[in-house]
Amino acid sequence: LMNLTRLRKVRWEEKVLKYYREYKTKITWGDQDLINVIFHFHPDQLYVYPCEWNFRPDHCQYKNACPGAAKRVYMIHGNRQLFHKKKEGLEMFNALYDT
Repeated sequence: LMNLTRLRKVRWEEKVLKYYREYKTKITWGDQDLINVIFHFHPDQLYVYPCEWNFRPDHCQYKNACPGAAKRVYMIHGNRQLFHKKKEGLEMFNALYDT
């Protein structure tokens, strides 16, 4: 989630343009890479949610990387076509999408 009021106060647009000019030949994922570059240099402007608020399939695919999710998950990050691909061990995400 991005707080647009706060982003305007820290002159977000200027940062995006500055880092775009500097890194445009090195970025692959466009806006996501630019956001990562900005927060690399300005970590004080980033709030990292606990994994239960941004649960990803790789948190449980290979090992239990989010122990708090055993009790409750608030938001599921549907990256890498999570809800659409049928993949062994991740059927619960397909079921969530289907409901």
